Amino acid sequence: MEEKKNAFFESVKDLKIKKYSNVDVQYAVENAIGKLFTKYYGYTEDHKHSNIYLALGYTASLIAGAASLYSYLNPFEKCKGILVVSVSLYFILCGIMTIYNKYVKKNEIFNGNKKDEKDIKSVTVSSKNEKYSDIVEITIELKEGTKLTKKSLKKSYGSWFDEEGNFVPSAFLKDIENILEKKQ
Repeated sequence: MEEKKNAFFESVKDLKIKKYSNVDVQYAVENAIGKLFTKYYGYTEDHKHSNIYLALGYTASLIAGAASLYSYLNPFEKCKGILVVSVSLYFILCGIMTIYNKYVKKNEIFNGNKKDEKDIKSVTVSSKNEKYSDIVEITIELKEGTKLTKKSLKKSYGSWFDEEGNFVPSAFLKDIENILEKKQ
């Protein structure tokens, strides 16, 4: 277990934030959660959300690129219909991405699976942070077979960073271990 802990510590040693940057803090904590569950707990990350984003984004970009190329090669009067369709499709695909993010992905920041001797375990980690607040709520859903356990932690982001903005992995690991070991 010490080897896994060192692997996690090594993977997040360069996490540093600019003080007072909420976006940097959220990104660093999300990055640390991914590293923790892959390096320390041995889960394999499920990339289904990012794959869907990539598919929608690349499709929208290809449509926009093809329409641009077509309008470059042909006069504007001939291209109007294709441009209207391509711009409409682009906005529809971007709208689908927004709806997917809000209603399907929600606040999920990590999905992972690992095989055990008996069955497959899965974990879903979500985070929620109110605007202008340093308090984050991390919710961890563990599924082992048919048993689903939901645990959560509310903590200040500041408890995981030092005065210079460096991530403190030992404090983070301790808090996540405490929540995972807590009986519900």
